[in-house]
Amino acid sequence: MQLNSIKCKPYVSYTNETDKIYALQLKIPKMKANDFITSLPTGLFSHFEGMEAQGSFSYWLNFKFNDHKPKEVVFESKLKPEGLKIIKYGEANLNKINSSFTYRAFDKGKFQRPILIGSGNPDYTPLSEISHHLRNCVLTSEDPSFFSHRGFINEAFKESIAKNIKTKKFSRGASTISMQLVKNVFLTREKTLSRKLEEILLVYILENNRISSKERMLEVYFNIIEWGPNIYGIGEASQFYFNKRAVDLNINECLFLAIIIPSPKGFMHRLENDHLLKPFAKQQQKFMTNVMFRRNLLVANDTIGNFPFSIAGPAKAYLKQRPTAVEIEVNSTEEFEF
Repeated sequence: MQLNSIKCKPYVSYTNETDKIYALQLKIPKMKANDFITSLPTGLFSHFEGMEAQGSFSYWLNFKFNDHKPKEVVFESKLKPEGLKIIKYGEANLNKINSSFTYRAFDKGKFQRPILIGSGNPDYTPLSEISHHLRNCVLTSEDPSFFSHRGFINEAFKESIAKNIKTKKFSRGASTISMQLVKNVFLTREKTLSRKLEEILLVYILENNRISSKERMLEVYFNIIEWGPNIYGIGEASQFYFNKRAVDLNINECLFLAIIIPSPKGFMHRLENDHLLKPFAKQQQKFMTNVMFRRNLLVANDTIGNFPFSIAGPAKAYLKQRPTAVEIEVNSTEEFEF
């Protein structure tokens, strides 16, 4: 197959005898990186328009999925770069992550209020001023291998692909913190194949061209993600829930903030009206605590003593709201897959 200058050798098969088996192999022989960029369909990969690169690469993909044996999914993806380097950015200027910039979340078809990601924002919180317990809790729940991977986790991709095929939709994203950053900072939230491919390519460029340090990426992540209704960044979140600075949060408060990340607007449904955690939320925290003990991210002294937990900030006003019919309480093994 050929698309402009992109030549690839695909193999696709579908077997429906005893089991449904899907197979895909794709090989892109060595080609110039800039030829690849200029060959992408205009309008479909808008963030790459105007980008220029030097060097070359080759690529190989092997995928196989048995509908009756989803845990045995095969996913092997190998990109071999040779002198690959981005020399000019297009619409997605990945360098902006290293300096102050304005972020506007897109929710329910509308842009939200602008958030300055930088020292000019009084709520902006440097990584050094965030509790080490919170850093460890969030990394445990969201991306345990963040500091060692290069943007992707193959095992997570395998599980994601199997789940998405089974449900026939993008029900699981296998997103690392790097992928979440690219999605929030540079891309729209639409769930289309072209947008997902853009995300994958931009994450590879961000991580493998060493555009930003892992510490800077994590700092931006803490200051950009949603932590509650119209609450963005850990500086706002620590005040909203506990009337504290992020550096002063205790272990129980850190555990709570980590478990609400998947559905921050519904934080109140994890709490009783007296501010105590509901049983399923306690189970989530216990599960995550045990994982952190096993990984030596917590020691006994970290949990011995009085670490009070009480919603003390403006979040108290939300605690009397009743859950809607579509808000389902799920256990820790469903929300957190460590």
